[in-house]
Amino acid sequence: MNIFILLITLILVAVKVNCRSFENVSLDTPDVILENILDGKMCARQVGVSENTFKNVEDKDGLLPDDNDSFNLFYGCIFKRKGIVDYDGKINVANLRTYLINLFSLNQAIAPSQKKLVESSIQECENINGNNYGQKSVRIHNCIMNKLHNTVKE
Repeated sequence: MNIFILLITLILVAVKVNCRSFENVSLDTPDVILENILDGKMCARQVGVSENTFKNVEDKDGLLPDDNDSFNLFYGCIFKRKGIVDYDGKINVANLRTYLINLFSLNQAIAPSQKKLVESSIQECENINGNNYGQKSVRIHNCIMNKLHNTVKE
């Protein structure tokens, strides 16, 4: 159960690092976390961030608001950089799978239970809809977080 809490925390890192620098990052930080930081920084520059971008983006069990257009654009940019969604909102399941495996395992060998969680998350979340690729990206994130929370509760 503690591993799932850690995973939830790590997923939130992608959201909260938006513009922070690499100066406080350890050399043993997993690549997937470093990539999330870089993607966050690049997207912050690309889409431009303001106080409104992160308005109402709080730690609510890892769920993100999907009604903040500025944040949706930022988060959609992150998912687009990872190749998880395109501008039309089409999900690349293979890239989502790779990202989740790397995130859940922190680039180590993935345990069978983690692989099962990745596959069930993809199956449950791959048909999520949104008004645009940004909102769809946030909703995919929220679907995966809900899946993690439900798994922890079991």
